[in-house]
Amino acid sequence: MVEYFKKAFEINDKIRFEVFIHKVDGLNEEVKLEAQRDIFQRVQDDLQDDGLDKVHVTYHLTSIYDHSIFEAFSKVVQKLIKQLSILERLLDIFNQASILSLFGRLFRYPDYSGSNVEKAFLFDVASKIYIATDSAPVDMATYELCCDMIDVTIDISSIYGCSDESSCGVFDSQSSAVIHLRTDQVLFLRQVNMF
Repeated sequence: MVEYFKKAFEINDKIRFEVFIHKVDGLNEEVKLEAQRDIFQRVQDDLQDDGLDKVHVTYHLTSIYDHSIFEAFSKVVQKLIKQLSILERLLDIFNQASILSLFGRLFRYPDYSGSNVEKAFLFDVASKIYIATDSAPVDMATYELCCDMIDVTIDISSIYGCSDESSCGVFDSQSSAVIHLRTDQVLFLRQVNMF
């Protein structure tokens, strides 16, 4: 791995590397962190031996059996977005407004006036990668809940959304969903734009 880092760094000394430590789902938390530290230390030692102290490497523990792979890819994609801080600030502003009341009036959903948004994500629906989120820390359970909502919405849309399969997609600009959970959490999904 370090040889690839070395070759890439010679071409572009501003490059950043992302290492996905995969298949950690069967390991307990202590073993996961120990494996990450071991890989980190080996890579750092090899980089220092080759005089590549300035190479920047980020490590992600991932699994296909939970949402860690999506979160890791989300963090990588966010590093590529130059306007990320602006998107985060806009989502913070969105959270502070009593926006659900507005959506309730626009889309004839129940009125949730006075309730602020707890957490906002800007997702790529197809991949479940979040492009941006507000400045509050990401709670993995909330992220997983949002991913599950996307799955449910797509599944229901594909079954009940179109009468003619060739004329519409599963999720389009008119699609939206509101799910009210027993915990009094409300999940709201609305498409912003197609790319």
